[in-house]
Amino acid sequence: MKRILALVLGLAMLSALASGCAPTGESGGGQSSPAVNTGSNTSYTIATNNFGAGVYPLDTNAAYEQNAADALGVTLNVTNNEFTADKSITQLQNQLASAPDGVAFLGISETLFPVAAQYCKNAETPYVFFACAPKDEDVATFEQDEYYVGTVVYSPQGEGAGIAELALADGCKTAVISAGASGDYAHDRRIIGFTEAFEAGGGEVLFVSHSADPSEGVQKTNDLLTAYPDVDCVYACGNDYVAPAADVVKSRGLEGCKIYGADISPNICQLIMDGEVEACSGGVFASCGVAITLLVNYLDGNVIKDSEGKAPYFDSLELFTVTSDNAEDFYKFLSDEALSTHTISDEEYQNLLVRNNAEVNYDYYVDFMANYAENVYAKVEANANRA
Repeated sequence: MKRILALVLGLAMLSALASGCAPTGESGGGQSSPAVNTGSNTSYTIATNNFGAGVYPLDTNAAYEQNAADALGVTLNVTNNEFTADKSITQLQNQLASAPDGVAFLGISETLFPVAAQYCKNAETPYVFFACAPKDEDVATFEQDEYYVGTVVYSPQGEGAGIAELALADGCKTAVISAGASGDYAHDRRIIGFTEAFEAGGGEVLFVSHSADPSEGVQKTNDLLTAYPDVDCVYACGNDYVAPAADVVKSRGLEGCKIYGADISPNICQLIMDGEVEACSGGVFASCGVAITLLVNYLDGNVIKDSEGKAPYFDSLELFTVTSDNAEDFYKFLSDEALSTHTISDEEYQNLLVRNNAEVNYDYYVDFMANYAENVYAKVEANANRA
């Protein structure tokens, strides 16, 4: 992500905030449901954040939130954290001062969640986390907070493992990894998942390279392939690192080196169609819109809880994979402004609300996210057949 180095620099400031300046509040003795406004005609204002505008994956996250909000008649108040960790907290404080009905918070690092949670609790404002997950021990603490609505994420570790299996099936035995700065929630876990699965399948990850920001992608990939010119494949852990890898492999004439990526976009679809990239995963953004529905259900008084009566931790979101077999169809779908953010339709968002669908409960959400990838494949194919 562009300027992700600001995250690393901001963590020191955030650590001080968390240890010395964090808000105080008494811990609850178990989660209950505070009084909320109810009724199908209620319109809510939800505060949320984009960690950095101008980067495709983050902007797509924000777009999915907006689509969900539009479908449900909700107003979003969105801040741009400008790739700076401490801004996500200071801007959240400002948002809470305006008394929103709820908060949907994107924490790019695990250290952000406890601080954000405490501010929301002090403001008596319901909050949900999405896309990136808190530490397990922090989740256990949040579950005691009546204002904690839940977490909606995917498994970046599973995502990386799935790509590793594709690389192994393509005959790759050695790999290098190009990723963003250490501390990036998604990249760090994609590295773990890819490495474990690739090496379990008999492959070897020779080196992992971290870039302070995407502008270093070309140089870092060039350094990787200078050190390991005979490597079978490169795994680029984010959208901004896929094209640089393709450029380096092409410019060096390394025809035997395959490229795999994460965070699909139209330009990566084109690279797959051109034979410069083998495959790329996508769909992370769905968690953002689903989180809005979870929060609206809570505000309606229709609180979703798991079988133990706790706020849900949804991590069953199944991502899709774009390969040469479907890249053209995905390109058409993702390039169409009217379709690109509608892998989840307005009707599907509306049907995730108890006010519209009495069948909605914890298991309904689990099934919805487990079937997400298959539903996307069907929509993309149907769109291609209409063309």
